[in-house]
Amino acid sequence: MKSLRKPDELTLRQATIAEVEALTFFAREQFVRNFAHLYEKAEMERFLDEAYSPVATAEYMQRGEYHYIVSEDNNGYTGYIRYGTCKLPLAPIQTPQTEIHQLYIDPRAQGYGVG
Repeated sequence: MKSLRKPDELTLRQATIAEVEALTFFAREQFVRNFAHLYEKAEMERFLDEAYSPVATAEYMQRGEYHYIVSEDNNGYTGYIRYGTCKLPLAPIQTPQTEIHQLYIDPRAQGYGVG
């Protein structure tokens, strides 16, 4: 792993369908870094293929089920957030609520306000 670095000229923006491959690669990398110790290898690969595939991510984006905001600097992604309609079992409410489903920050950018 590279050493911690301060992000240069940090940008926040909505991710686009054109970058689904790069976004999925980054998401998988962060998931594995954070959660690999909790899964058997075959189980993790199966989960990643279902939930963190370019096809699944593209479908989520196209349906508007989830929205993705990426943070990046001159060296690439420093983090991302996936959000959408709240899926928690709450009492009926009049206004749809938004829920953060994923938030990942590259360890090299942690501590610099990316999150």
